[in-house]
Amino acid sequence: MKLHLAIACLLLCTSFHASAQEAAPPSLVKHAPKSEYPKDASEVAARKSGCLHWSRADTYGQRGQEAQQAMQDLQCSTIDQDFAAVRAKYADNPKVAKMLDGVEGW
Repeated sequence: MKLHLAIACLLLCTSFHASAQEAAPPSLVKHAPKSEYPKDASEVAARKSGCLHWSRADTYGQRGQEAQQAMQDLQCSTIDQDFAAVRAKYADNPKVAKMLDGVEGW
């Protein structure tokens, strides 16, 4: 449970960090902290988490339409292949592998 919470926090922080960089003046962006994970690994982990979330959503009415749109936006139809490619790319990086394991076990 703690790992799931940690991953959720990581994903939220990563999302917040990205949106904060878009809104921040360029002089502040260059001093922004770097993510502890490679960008492609963080992105595919966030997508996988989102796809898992929306795949469990109610499929009726407005919520169903939101779920369908979110899954399309997240490119959930290719997430398994994309996730496997990132996992293979970072197979020798225990820190990234552990983060990916946590997302998959969510």
